This record gives sequence, structure tokens and C-alpha cells, in this order.
Amino acid sequence: MPSPDRISAPARRAQRARLAAEVRTLLDRLLAAPTRPGVSRADLAEERAWWSDEDRPLVEAVRRSFLVRQLALRAADSAGSWRASVSYIGDADPADQRVCGYDYDRAELRLPAGSAWARPYPWTDEQVPAQAWYSRTGMAAITAWALAVARIAAVVGPVRVVTNRLYHETAVLFRSMDLSRVAFTVCQDIEGIVHNSTDSTTPVVVFLDSSRPFGDAAAVGRVLSATTPDQVPLVVWDNTCASTAQPPAGEPDRPLLLIRSHVKLDQYGLEFSPLGSLALIAGQQDWARRLRALIPECLMVTGGCASPTALRLLDALGLPDHDWADAANPLLRAANGVGARVLAEGLAGPFRVVTNDHSCFVEVHVLDIPGPADPGSSAPWPPWDAFDVRLTELERRAQARDLPVWKSASFGFHYTGLSWYGSDDPGEEPHTVLRVCFGMHDPEVAAAVARTVVEVVAEGSAP
Repeated sequence: MPSPDRISAPARRAQRARLAAEVRTLLDRLLAAPTRPGVSRADLAEERAWWSDEDRPLVEAVRRSFLVRQLALRAADSAGSWRASVSYIGDADPADQRVCGYDYDRAELRLPAGSAWARPYPWTDEQVPAQAWYSRTGMAAITAWALAVARIAAVVGPVRVVTNRLYHETAVLFRSMDLSRVAFTVCQDIEGIVHNSTDSTTPVVVFLDSSRPFGDAAAVGRVLSATTPDQVPLVVWDNTCASTAQPPAGEPDRPLLLIRSHVKLDQYGLEFSPLGSLALIAGQQDWARRLRALIPECLMVTGGCASPTALRLLDALGLPDHDWADAANPLLRAANGVGARVLAEGLAGPFRVVTNDHSCFVEVHVLDIPGPADPGSSAPWPPWDAFDVRLTELERRAQARDLPVWKSASFGFHYTGLSWYGSDDPGEEPHTVLRVCFGMHDPEVAAAVARTVVEVVAEGSAP
């Protein structure tokens, strides 16, 4: 296996240049905005000058980008600002109201007409109208629609939710809810989803998770074409990991609820502020009317409504920036493809490498480290303590080689994030899953990161 240390200067330089361009764009936006007490224009200009040197080590540049995040949070409004007041009683700022208002009674953000935030997906227009709500996180959005479906089931009768395989946290949520009039069926492929939807004696809500197989735009189209609105009166699509967030063209013949976490791929990997959204594309069907009434209420009672400050902060930074995302996402997905191939070639025995169609991350199933019998439990799990030590060494060794890898991290544009959890796939013994989210690396850097993962993770495992 080639040495992980052998990375050419051009491979590092290309990623550094992209990172520098993104940071300079953020700083230019802050320099063009009105000044805030937290930071001076001189501070912003000095930071911008630092990024003119694109020959610095890659890890140093990524670390510096985290400091830029702190600078941005001081330069724009953040959760610690006096402008983060919930109700703005008597002191509403017109500049704030341009982005969003706040309905105290309903704990709901109010988006002015023409606001870009009212259209979280650029392709929605007058022909495909969407109504948007913002939540504190993507999981808060999922919780809100699940509770809304439970409220609807209490009126219309039992409902079945049919899904593809679920993201770990979503699976834990559905198990925790244990709703008496809502049954959950997890399917392994699109044919199972269609069969369970058309064969059910009760109304079906199809929930497609783009982080898992058969959760992409094509799966949405298949469900809409293979089922009727009577069989499936609602389709919910978490498109956070989808390579394209656009379902089939035209207005759907039933409500389509789009869910997204904006904290990962929409924020340069810097995670300025947690934020999720729900966008309802629908006409005047019964389920659409009920969802319009229930989603804001379910966000309110769970504390899931987004803070006005989150939208105002991101708006000041010009995020989400769809042009940057469109350019960056193919690079990120290509890096995950390269990393997956190297992991699959280098890990055998107690390891199983699982790729995903979306190419946002790669899963390494570590079969010789048992996972907790109850993946949703918060109790300590001793087998993970030693694994944590091993991943800390992986982070240290990678960064010593100028490879940006961070433990306990999620999606990152310019760094690889490592996180782990207990497998809860049906029919398997509980074991540990390492999720490797390769950053927006050039192929040579992605391969070197993957070789370092192989080198360290395999140490100490059974042959």
C-alpha cells in the first residue's frame, strides 16, 4: 500500500485555493455589511489578507477557517446578541424584519413576501408553490411532521408510514414515539416500498431518507407514479444528502413535504448555526390543509421552531449559497467515491465497507466491536471507550501528515469527519459503525485520508 505521507503539492494547493476563495467570499460579505460592535473592519481586512497566501499547510488553513467562523459570529448577529430577543417587543429593527418576523403566540417565523427564505429550493416558483417552515434542526423537522401525522391519524384513523432504511437518529426517534395509531414499516428496496404502499388497507405516508439507499429523487418519482393519492396521500422526502433536491417536474398530484438539514452541506461545513426546514408543495388536498395547520403547532410545542437569529445570521453571510453548493457538492461526492474504494480494498476480516448512492459518507461496519443492545440508550458503552482512543490517534496521525481529519464531526466541505454509532439494521448482531464523511478533497488527498483510516482502524482488530 502506498505511503499515506506521499501527497503532491498541487493536490494540497487545489483544495487550499478553494477554501481560501470561500472564506474570502464570506469576509467580503461581512465587509460590505454595516459594522457590528463585535468586530472592526480592520479585523476583517486583516483576516482577508491572511488568506492571500495559498501555500500554507492544508490543516493550518482548515483550522484557520474555524477561527473565521468565530469572527463571522461576532461580526454578524448570533445567539449571544441582544438582537436575539425572542419577541422584539417594542424594538423590532426594520433590517431584521426584512429577513423574517416572529409570531410570539405561535412561536413561528414570518417570512415576508418575496423573501428568498420563503423558497428554500431555487426551483420552486409560481407553478410549484411551496410553503416553508424553519426548525432548529433537521431532526426537529422530522419530529414535527411525525407528530403531525399522528394528529391526523387520530382523526382519520390508522395510518402506516412506509420508509426505506433510516438514518440512525431517525430510527431511534420512531422507536421512541411508539404511536398507537401509526405503524412504521421499513423496507429494503423501492419495490418493497411500492408493494407496501399499494397493498395497505390503511392510508400510507411514504417517508424517503436520502441518506439511505432508495432515497433519491428517482425514488420519489417512482412512488408518485406507482401509487395513487388515495393509497399514499402524503410523500415526505428528507433530501439532505440527495445529489439533487429536485423531484420530478411539475406540481405533484398530492402533498410533497421536503425536509432538509441546513447545518451541513449548506454552510461550507463550518456549521454557523443549526437549522432545518420543511417545505410543503401541495394544492388544497385534505392532508395539505391539515399539515398547514399542524406543522407550526408541532414545532411550537416541541420547542423545534427556528430562532429568528439563525436566519438573520445566515442571511448576513449569504448562506445558503446555491452556486457554491452546486460547485462543491460534486467534488465532495467524488472524494467519497475515491475514499470508499480505498477503504474497501484495505479493510477485510472484521470490517464491512458500505457505500451509499448519495456519496456523502461511507460506513465502515466494525463487526468485532459490539454495539449496545439498545442503540437508543444513553447509557455508557465501555467497548466504545477504546475505540474512541483509536480514533483520537487517527485524528492526530492524519493531521501530522497535513490531512484534515476531525473526530466527532459530521459533513465538512474541507475536512473529513469521523463519527460512530451502534448498528440497528434488522437481522444483524449489534455492532459498531464508523461513519467516514470525506471532505471536499482532491482525489489524491481523499485516497491518503482513506489509507490513514485503514492503517489506524485496523490496528488492534482481530485478524
